[in-house]
Order: sequence, then structure tokens, then C-alpha cells
Amino acid sequence: MTVLIDADGCPVVDIAITLSKRAGIDCVIICDTAHVFEKPGVTTVTVPKGSDSVDFKLVNMIRPGDISRERRNKIKPLKRRSRSF
Repeated sequence: MTVLIDADGCPVVDIAITLSKRAGIDCVIICDTAHVFEKPGVTTVTVPKGSDSVDFKLVNMIRPGDISRERRNKIKPLKRRSRSF
């Protein structure tokens, strides 16, 4: 199980990281090149800046049992277009 965070749009990045660490769950921050996120003990994945680039990366990384956190409720519609689901 992994917590995947769209850090470009998530207003509770630090809270999500704290809770995932407390629960012993790996945490991955996904952001584009317009943002810089370096948090200790967390993996950061940086994607090229572009419309929905972070959302598409998150959708292609998420696996059954993972948890995602993003600002908008965009992931559900994107899942239908993703080949990984």
C-alpha cells in the first residue's frame, strides 16, 4: 500500500505525509516542474509541466489498495481513460 499525493493541488500535503508515516505506509509526492517538494522520508516524482500531467502520472502509478489524495475529484474520470485500470 502506498499513499500517492498530487502535491500541485493538495492543500494537506504535510498532514497526509504525517499520517502515512504514522501508519507505516510509503508515501509518494507527485508534482510538476513548476513546484518543488522535497520532504524527508518521502519519494518525490517530478513530471514535465502540462495540463493534467500530474493527474495522469498518478493514475498510471496507482495500484489496487493504494490511497490517492488530490485537490479535485478528477481522478475518477481519468481512471476510465487510463490503460492501467
